[in-house]
Amino acid sequence: MANPDVLTTVDTAFASVWSDIQAKQDSYFAANQIYFQGLWTHSNLPADGNAVDPDLLGSHPTNQSATWNDFGSATMNLAAMKCDQYLGPDGAGYVASLALMVGSDFWIKSINNGPEDERSIDWAIMDLPKRWNS
Repeated sequence: MANPDVLTTVDTAFASVWSDIQAKQDSYFAANQIYFQGLWTHSNLPADGNAVDPDLLGSHPTNQSATWNDFGSATMNLAAMKCDQYLGPDGAGYVASLALMVGSDFWIKSINNGPEDERSIDWAIMDLPKRWNS
């Protein structure tokens, strides 16, 4: 698969996951007055359109006890995923980020749901973070 094909495939798969995340985030916010924050779902990045099951669904940030398993949302196996919550001057929101390898390139994308649209970033090649650079 060429790079655009892999990214398009991931975007298509994420579309159904995104609607599930949005519904679960709405419920989580109603119950907790804060959005769910989920750490990266994978210890090994999916690569080149090959599925890798998420293996970190039981982890959680230090300021929250809820995990992806607790949150109950669908996750991805074509890309690692995390969800960050924020509270800015215009209100609360959250950002889902996707990450994968295509060839030797590390690709990442962020999708915002909230008042700060500048938090959305389309697919871009970045330096591989240390967490996956072993």
